[in-house]
Amino acid sequence: MKIYDAHIHVGQFREDYTTSDEVVDFLTSVGVERFAASSSSSCDGNTLRALPEMVRLVERAGDKVVPVLWLCPEWLEDGTIYEMLNSGIEWRCVKVHGYFHRWEERPDLLDKAIDLARKWEVPLLFHTGGREESDAGSYMDVIKKNEDVTFVLAHCRPVDQAIAVMKACPNCYGDTAFTPTEDVAEMIKEGLADRIMFGTDYPLHITFYPDNNHQEMYGKIIQDFQQVMSEEDWEKVSYRNFEKVFKIC
Repeated sequence: MKIYDAHIHVGQFREDYTTSDEVVDFLTSVGVERFAASSSSSCDGNTLRALPEMVRLVERAGDKVVPVLWLCPEWLEDGTIYEMLNSGIEWRCVKVHGYFHRWEERPDLLDKAIDLARKWEVPLLFHTGGREESDAGSYMDVIKKNEDVTFVLAHCRPVDQAIAVMKACPNCYGDTAFTPTEDVAEMIKEGLADRIMFGTDYPLHITFYPDNNHQEMYGKIIQDFQQVMSEEDWEKVSYRNFEKVFKIC
């Protein structure tokens, strides 16, 4: 069975740093064939780190990686966005993180981010959870208003809101990064197997669970998810929905 991971990072997260080579080596070791990745160094707007990390990741992984542009709002104002656009990377998803970057305070810049995804004909990924303004339900109106753009709710938090948004908006998907197995089971029960992509948020596990065997932990996530859905639904979640959202031939 193919495994595609829709939510991977490279770079700095809190006190931990994971190189592009380390990410590729790990994913290869656990049998992941394709993955979508962004630089967590973008948390603090560190383009001096984020861009070289992504360039190296593309060099190393080739067509196995779907490059995700983790967009900081100030990049749309200070011109940094042009550095990203001229990097030679074919960005295939735009990510905005409302928890870190408070996009709700600049709706004009959020509209520009959505327009970028529209122009490139790629999905826009919303981080969900952590604060009310970045919960899944807070994006209902903007997803409805931009029905020609595909959106992804990273983490699907809180799950009841994520379910409501996906049911109301056929252009909306979710990923399972750090999503509890019981929440995944609830989404499957609600008939959303066609809208969920497997994702793990690796390598953030290193920060939160430093003493774990991370290969074993990754395998356990897969096993737990397989137990709460049919083989047909797991096929959709593990790779088919990824192919649909990111237009993999």
